[in-house]
Order: sequence, then C-alpha cells, then structure tokens
Amino acid sequence: KVTHNDFPAQDLSYFTPFIKLRRLHLGGNHFYGSLKPLRNLTDLCGIDITNTDVDSGLEHLPENFFNVHATASDLGFTGGYFTRKLYCTGKLAEQLREYKIENNPLRNYDWKA
Repeated sequence: KVTHNDFPAQDLSYFTPFIKLRRLHLGGNHFYGSLKPLRNLTDLCGIDITNTDVDSGLEHLPENFFNVHATASDLGFTGGYFTRKLYCTGKLAEQLREYKIENNPLRNYDWKA
C-alpha cells in the first residue's frame, strides 16, 4: 500500500517489473495515464487508483481480472465467490460504467433497470 504519499507525478510503468503483485493501492497519489503498464501483472486481483489521474486502459488489465469464473475453475473450486476489485474515480470510473465483458451475463447485466 502506497496510498496518500507525495510521489512525484509519473505513469504506472514503475510497477511493470512486479509481475507477481496481487494488490496495488495507489490512491491519492500523482499517478497519471493508462493502466497499460500493468498488462503483464497477471496475478493482479485488486487495484485502488482513486484520486489519481489514471484515466484509461481498462482493456489492458489482465484477462482474468474480469473473468472470475475462469479463475475459480483453474483452482478447482466450485460454488465459491471470487472477487476482483478496481477502485477508481474520474474518467476511468465513467468508462467502467459502460465496460462490457463478452459472454458474461453478470458483467453485462443492466444494473440501471
């Protein structure tokens, strides 16, 4: 957790080498740009980028970040609940409202109805 520190403004490429990270809490810092530098962090299951200027790149999150069922199947568990968490604000939060996952009825459900 490195939330609410006074890091100099930078993109997320600093975290690219840490491919085994599971959670990344960066809220309240001067990070900006895209989530693209995190594309190879395949174990990532939680990200907090609230109150940052990270504003794009949902499509670059690891494929299994949004595919909870596949993760559960890989582990051999059935009937359990698995979650992935993405805390964000601003432009990225607005994009997430419209984000659809192919062939996933829970993710594509119209929650406004």
